[in-house]
Amino acid sequence: MAPATTVFDERLPNLPKDVRAPITSYTPSMWLMPSLRFLWTIRFVLFRGSFVYVFNKFKNDDSKFEETLTSDAKGLLSLYEAANVRIHGEDVLEDAVAFTTRHLNRMVQELEPVLQCQVKRALEQPVHRGVARLEARHYISFYERNESKNEILLKLAKLDFNYLQKYIRKNSMIFPVTKSVLMLTIMDDTYDNYATLEEADLFTEILE
Repeated sequence: MAPATTVFDERLPNLPKDVRAPITSYTPSMWLMPSLRFLWTIRFVLFRGSFVYVFNKFKNDDSKFEETLTSDAKGLLSLYEAANVRIHGEDVLEDAVAFTTRHLNRMVQELEPVLQCQVKRALEQPVHRGVARLEARHYISFYERNESKNEILLKLAKLDFNYLQKYIRKNSMIFPVTKSVLMLTIMDDTYDNYATLEEADLFTEILE
């Protein structure tokens, strides 16, 4: 694997200037700022697709993750979810998952109820490892108990989820009917073309 700084510098010119500038000025202490935490998580997910090793920004000179990251549960959870956008052989992301998992397990029992449920769910099933619609349903249940929630956003999320559910239920009613029609067609053709007179009589009696 190429040194993080080399890959980092080589890839940055391909990114927009307004996105590139905050990355180069990043320091681990910024993670403790709630207003920046979410933005950094989103950047990680996006830059992961460009093979930018931004996670090395969280490591110290000994190639270990900064202990300052462990003081905030929401920050660790965001880092954990972002690190799960990984594939086999990505050592930096594997280290990030191990680091965040260890500390989240250590503090989970001390968290307030809503965040505790969210952390337990994430440790069991990271968002990026699940089915998007099912994970959305779980997140809605967490978000609606969040005191700082956006009511309009929550309502929109519920409407979107319920609309899809209604659509699936409506279409699921068609499948049994289609299956029955196909089965009857197969049975009718078999009955007409292959049944002996005795078998046809028995089959007719069964149907009646």
